[in-house]
Parts: sequence; structure tokens; C-alpha cells
Amino acid sequence: MGLSDHGPVHFAIVSNIALKILRNLLEAGVKPNIVTDHQMTNDDAEVVVFLGAVLHDLGMVAHRENHHMFSVSLAAQLLPALLAGIYDDRERAIITGETLHTIYSHESEIPQLTLEAGVVRVADALDMKEGRARIPFIAGFEMSRYERASRSRSSSRLACTMNRESSK
Repeated sequence: MGLSDHGPVHFAIVSNIALKILRNLLEAGVKPNIVTDHQMTNDDAEVVVFLGAVLHDLGMVAHRENHHMFSVSLAAQLLPALLAGIYDDRERAIITGETLHTIYSHESEIPQLTLEAGVVRVADALDMKEGRARIPFIAGFEMSRYERASRSRSSSRLACTMNRESSK
């Protein structure tokens, strides 16, 4: 299939990176859009960034192409229950709208109109498929079947190449 990992490991990495980026920006005095535009708090910005980071690739269950659009539709169904009892109706509508924007605009060709959306986009881009960023996370999560299959194919190709080279 050629799919990269878009499961628990990816979500953990992206949400971790996104929250670190947001917190660094907050320490530097940068105000998130949810604060400047909606008079909400930095904690609310963290909620938007975390939910956007965790739900941004949800649409991969339907199809890789245009998955951001599927992700928005699926997340819109999940967010009311996730936010119930935490926010009043007005705040829940704002958190939902801002989160859906981070999800929709995580694709590079779509403009990120808020700081929170930009943070999720950058965090998603910083997740390296097979690099140093994955080492601490792979240790704590079981590999997905796609990742196991991908590694198995890579190992098989390497073994075939080595056998051809040694028989020359």
C-alpha cells in the first residue's frame, strides 16, 4: 500500500511536538488566536492544538487522498462528546471551529489562518517516518501492521540485493 504510519505513534509524536512548539511560543510572549480573537486562555489554545494534532489524520480510515476533508467530517462528529461538560455552548463552538481549522489546514497547500493551525502543520511536518524522532516512541508502542509490512519488504529487498551482489 505504501502508507506511512498514521496511527498512535504518529499522533503521539505530532501532539508532543505541537504542544512543545506552542509552549515555547507562549513563553516568548506570542499570543494564540484563540486568546486574541476569542478572549479565551492559553490552556484553551493547548486544547485546540492537542485535539488538532490527534485528529488531523483521522480521515486516513477512508482514503489518503483528501484525507483532511474526511478528517474534518469525522472530527466534527467526535468533538461535541469530547468537549461536553468542559465548555459551555459558546466556548465549545469556538474550540470545535478552531480545532476543525487546524485539521483542515494541516495540508501544505491550504493556508493556516491561526497560530494554532500553523503549530499543528509544523508539528506534523516534523514527524520523520524513520528517524531519531521515532526512537523513543517505537519503544513504547507496538508497530502498526503497515510499518511491520513496510520494514519486512525493505528487509526482503535488501536481502535479495545482497544475495545478487555476493553471487557475482
